[in-house]
Amino acid sequence: MHNQRSTEIKVGIVSLLAVILFIVGISLGKGCNVSVNTTVLKFRFPSSGGILPTAPLLVNGVKRGTVLTVQNNNGSVLVTASIDEISDFKKDITAKIMILEITGGKKIEISPGLSNQNFDINAEIPGTTAADLSDIVALVGEMGSDGKILIKKLDTVASAAATLLSDKTFINNIHNTINNASEMTGSMNNLLKNNLSSIQTTLSNLKTLTTDLKVAVQKNSPRIDTLITDIDLTIGDTRALLKNTNSTVNSTDALIADLKKIADEIKNGKGFVHTIISDEDFKLKMDSTLTTLYELIKQLKEHGINTNIRLGTRP
Repeated sequence: MHNQRSTEIKVGIVSLLAVILFIVGISLGKGCNVSVNTTVLKFRFPSSGGILPTAPLLVNGVKRGTVLTVQNNNGSVLVTASIDEISDFKKDITAKIMILEITGGKKIEISPGLSNQNFDINAEIPGTTAADLSDIVALVGEMGSDGKILIKKLDTVASAAATLLSDKTFINNIHNTINNASEMTGSMNNLLKNNLSSIQTTLSNLKTLTTDLKVAVQKNSPRIDTLITDIDLTIGDTRALLKNTNSTVNSTDALIADLKKIADEIKNGKGFVHTIISDEDFKLKMDSTLTTLYELIKQLKEHGINTNIRLGTRP
């Protein structure tokens, strides 16, 4: 009886362990995270991309968590997931939904970022959805109609090319063009071969001329500097001469203006000069004055000057 009881206990323990191992195996097989210290993160994707709960969460290719929920939210998809460690997450963290295996399944691949600021656990991680095989097939299906049009256009181009190539005149023109190009190339090669020595001589002469010119410039550089200095001085003197000439021209203009004014006065019967020339009374007065002055000078010469000077008393 005691042995039977012990056997039953052993069978029960083994069965319990088997159930526990079975549950753990299923959890691990589905990607469930059995870790105690986990953190819940939120992801924002434009579409689900076929991601399902229990899908793995990878950081740089290393599994560190599991998807918990997938739901529509404000025109996009909000995904929550549990993860073991987030100490290496930065502010510029990003995520992408990708194919897990060729046969099927999806995963979330996380790029932890390179920013100097740490990730805020309450913030949503922005994500994108990579195209899978079904998306590619759908895209190819949408391009089917465009492919037909493209094939028709290629067929038209091929027909036109065939028609053009069947034209003997076009083919002959192409042959003539190729022959002319070949003959031109041969002529240029012959020209270069026949004149190679002359070309080399010309290049040597140019090199020698360049060297001589450089030496001449270096040798005559002081003289050129002196010549430039003399030219500057000459320019300065010329400017001063032009300035004096301008002053002379201005004075001449003023003199001409005065002469013109006098001429206008004489013409119009005005001014002192007109009085001297045309006024008869003035002429008579001048003659009388000159005659009186002449008589006075004549008497002075003949009789001298008689002066009566008294100092200190009145006469």
